[in-house]
Amino acid sequence: MVLGGTGLEHLILFFAVGPRGRYRGVAERNFPADRYGTLDLVIYDEAQRMRRENIEISIERSRVKAYFYDDEQLLVGDEEGFRETFLNIANARNIDYVDLELSRPARIPLSYLRAVRNLLEGKEFEPEGVEFKIFEDIVEMIGQLRARKEEGHRVALVCAFTETPGNRDDRKAPDNLRIGYPLCKRYNPRTGELEYSDLDIYKGKGIKIYWLMHEREEYPRYWMGELDPLEYCASVYGAQGFEAEYVGVVWGRDLIWRDGWVVNPEPITDNVGGPYSLKAIAQRDKLRALKLLKNRYLILLTRGTRGVYLFFEDKETERYVLSRLQSNQMK
Repeated sequence: MVLGGTGLEHLILFFAVGPRGRYRGVAERNFPADRYGTLDLVIYDEAQRMRRENIEISIERSRVKAYFYDDEQLLVGDEEGFRETFLNIANARNIDYVDLELSRPARIPLSYLRAVRNLLEGKEFEPEGVEFKIFEDIVEMIGQLRARKEEGHRVALVCAFTETPGNRDDRKAPDNLRIGYPLCKRYNPRTGELEYSDLDIYKGKGIKIYWLMHEREEYPRYWMGELDPLEYCASVYGAQGFEAEYVGVVWGRDLIWRDGWVVNPEPITDNVGGPYSLKAIAQRDKLRALKLLKNRYLILLTRGTRGVYLFFEDKETERYVLSRLQSNQMK
């Protein structure tokens, strides 16, 4: 690879930064190719995030290109980096390629991953290799996570992107509270107007846990243990790519069991991606939203390398999951 400079800053680039980015990504039309010279090899990580246009542009960027992608980690409606897209583009352009699949996950036992997939497919499941517990009381789950932390383990808390939207400008704003009471669906700081969620299961619990919102300032510090892991919680965006030994998962009211897995749009607050966001898609395409939600829970349920603790905000869904759980690792 011939680059117009030295150092890691010339080797690690985004493949896309969007219209507001100061510099264009490697897989965008206005990328300053002359600055980097001739590229022999480009490796695209998290390539499931790519749009079709990014993939088509990336093909022209280098002599050899490698795409690492995971169909099960598609999160937003405009992401098109799945296997069919890559193969269709390569075949249409008569490009020689090698199609490989990694045989096993890196952070968790394969048997546990298969169990989570079975759960999300509505089958009986038996989690193995990871301590798996379901808690009826959020305070008890937090207490167990705190106990693991005091034992010296890294712990974290992840939540469905529901009930409150998060607030990037004010950590303690009403709409940045995720676990506590009351939960604020919408907050206008100019008028002070509040619209609250009808979820009241945290009433009287005496806990307040807030969203992590800043990718660079908070996400890495949280998972490295520099922020109190039980004062904050991560959405799927703040959890993807990270891990801890013990992770508590708050399963929201977005994916519920009603004689089958059903999308419930009402509590969804995730508007990342605008018209392609989960919130928007859940209103117009339940089947697509269902696929995205199953991907999200697959991610959330596989962040813990030694233990996964689970709390349900929808009790009918909790009863169903308990009925399908074969293992004795219960509450």
